[in-house]
Amino acid sequence: MKIATIERITQVSTHPDADRLDLVHVLGYQCITPKDKYNINDLVVYIQPDSVLPLDEEWSQEYLKYARIRVKAIKIRGEWSEGIILSLDLIRAVVQNNGCGVQVTEKEGEDLAELLHIHHYEPVIPQGLNAIGHLPFGIPETNEERWENLINDLPFNQLVDVTLKIDGQSCTIYYNYRTKQFGVCGRNFEYDLTKTNNFTQIVKKQNLADRLRVYCEKKQISLALRGELFGSGIQNKSTNSHSKQPLQLAIFSVFLLDQKRHARKNDGELYFHNLCRELEIQHVPVLEENVELTQELINKYSKELKLINNNPFEGAVVQYERGSFKIINKHYDSKN
Repeated sequence: MKIATIERITQVSTHPDADRLDLVHVLGYQCITPKDKYNINDLVVYIQPDSVLPLDEEWSQEYLKYARIRVKAIKIRGEWSEGIILSLDLIRAVVQNNGCGVQVTEKEGEDLAELLHIHHYEPVIPQGLNAIGHLPFGIPETNEERWENLINDLPFNQLVDVTLKIDGQSCTIYYNYRTKQFGVCGRNFEYDLTKTNNFTQIVKKQNLADRLRVYCEKKQISLALRGELFGSGIQNKSTNSHSKQPLQLAIFSVFLLDQKRHARKNDGELYFHNLCRELEIQHVPVLEENVELTQELINKYSKELKLINNNPFEGAVVQYERGSFKIINKHYDSKN
């Protein structure tokens, strides 16, 4: 995941309600900048939402006033601004001042996060979880790409499913048919099943080990169910209604261990909501099914809707035949 890169400006227009500001587009993001500072085709440094800025760098002080914890969406005079755009002169100054001999090519797509001491924001997980190792059997981290980073590869006009993105903790349960191993994992690590924490509690509460083991043995297949653990104060925010509920797990995808890929819409019974129906376990709410992907559909969940079922929502995930991506709701993001 690249969070600070050199990118090309694709569109510039005057802010409709502020003569001294421009709306500048990079990838699929819109940023608000001072008037006439940037032009179409300029190469710039773009810092994505959910980036954490360094506290002790001279260049970051101006932005820390608005992004002390993380970079997030803000609304200025009725228009959304996501991320930070900086001139390439900044990079030249950083390289010169650090005297570290770093070579910067200034080519589109170049990753500058390490040079600028920027990292991706990860919410604090308060429990001592007794990790026993990293994710096993090639199971990847649950990182959905934002639609803005896929602007040239989105499956427009294809039929997609739209699911609710729940604000909780990533949780994976797996069963390896070949080795007869069951386990539970968070975003980065596998946890000791003999210890007590939210992850092991949900396994016991929903009898997930037996349910998954029986299915995998019957089908002679190795699977990992990826989901969101929520409730019981997880990600406790005033805007997060899911944090106020009892502890639950909602599955959002299925990973095929032997094939090293996620099951998609054309995978029949292994597609997440079909498999959950078979196992009688909860999956994330399906908001729309078999709808045509359009920019209007993306905008609906990105900036038009503020509530779903009268509750603020973190966003949505779009599933299609070759992949998936996430849409972050700007109203929710700006308040957290």
